[in-house]
Amino acid sequence: NSKADNGYSSHILNYNFVDDKLNANTNYYRLRQIDLDSKFKLSNVVIIKGERISNIKISSLYPNPAHDKVSLTIESPFSESVIISISDIYGKQMMQEKMNVEVGTNLTSLNINKLAAGTYLLKITSNKSNEASMLKFIKSK
Repeated sequence: NSKADNGYSSHILNYNFVDDKLNANTNYYRLRQIDLDSKFKLSNVVIIKGERISNIKISSLYPNPAHDKVSLTIESPFSESVIISISDIYGKQMMQEKMNVEVGTNLTSLNINKLAAGTYLLKITSNKSNEASMLKFIKSK
């Protein structure tokens, strides 16, 4: 159903849908927009490949080595609050941030200017499941 009053809007309306029956291989989606006069238009087909995310994970961290910031891609099965922490190779926690993630792919970056040059572990921990994902990166001078 339309989010607009009486079905009319002069601005963009955003909608979302969570497919609880996601196929593990390839999924095909398209939208049908039905006007008040029952005429409709179909969108282009969008293909989603792969399995549903079951655990939180860091799917990429770049650049590596990094100078002043690292960017990371977080895949999450839930909308939730997570803890991002950076530790040195001896396990000493150097930074910690709380972040809200949405279901699917989340992009963020962290300022690492205050870290000394060296090797670090970036860890993300789920508040819902207490699962964690970790990647190593190098901070350059």
